[in-house]
Amino acid sequence: MKKKSIALTLTAVMLALAVGIGGTIAYFTDKTSEVKNVFTTSNGIEITLDEDEVNPETWVKTGKKTNGNTYNDIYPAAELPKNPTIHVNANSDDAYVAMMVKVSNVDAWKQIAKDHSITDLKTIFKGYEEDNWQKIYADVDNLTFVFMWEKTDAEGNNKGIVKAGDNCELFNEVHIPADLNNNEIKSLDKFTITATAYAVQANGLTYETAKTELLTLAGLK
Repeated sequence: MKKKSIALTLTAVMLALAVGIGGTIAYFTDKTSEVKNVFTTSNGIEITLDEDEVNPETWVKTGKKTNGNTYNDIYPAAELPKNPTIHVNANSDDAYVAMMVKVSNVDAWKQIAKDHSITDLKTIFKGYEEDNWQKIYADVDNLTFVFMWEKTDAEGNNKGIVKAGDNCELFNEVHIPADLNNNEIKSLDKFTITATAYAVQANGLTYETAKTELLTLAGLK
């Protein structure tokens, strides 16, 4: 009995050892360090619109910038310095830009255009560069127009994309037709030219998509 008891005890110990060894078997394992993705937002887009300030009496530039000018006592053949310019501000993301131009005294201007065969806006807005701008909207009945910057880079790529620090001048002078009579000049009294600038991000958008977005932003879609 004693031998049997010892044998059973040894068997129990051996089983216990076997279980112990089985419970501590180690597999080859490994673990990487975590990969953390950090997403920062861009600066967004920021533009300003201004023009050279002029003396209202002499129409001479003062060397300052302004968001509007007054021109007193205009006359036929007057050449009025006016250069509405969109600036894409420093640290702004790339953008597509457009400018809406509205002219008041609509009936008077339409009659003048008819009587003097004025069919090209460049007759009035001097310095407009067709290679830089595309007219994307025209409401002749209300003398409302929208122009979108379309100039490419030096390699002919990135159509219409404007970078931080770039400036986009639409025109640089308003020319009053030289052959207007007294009544026609009087019909233009206190007429205004109002410019409004719009911008949309360039990242992720094509030129054509941006065109639609800019017209929507201007309330024309």
